[in-house]
Amino acid sequence: ALHAAAQPAPGDALYFVAVGDGSGAHVFSATYTDHNAAVARYLQQLRQQRAQQQAQPQ
Repeated sequence: ALHAAAQPAPGDALYFVAVGDGSGAHVFSATYTDHNAAVARYLQQLRQQRAQQQAQPQ
């Protein structure tokens, strides 16, 4: 992580957010607008997962 911060890979991505599907993948965005859209998708995924967990009998 320190190496990546000190010597980032070439590209224009300034923002990142987890995909939220349990894969450990991330979405990288070059603009704040694109980042906010990715965050909205992440939050939607999170809400769906929580709703499914609550719907399952314990």
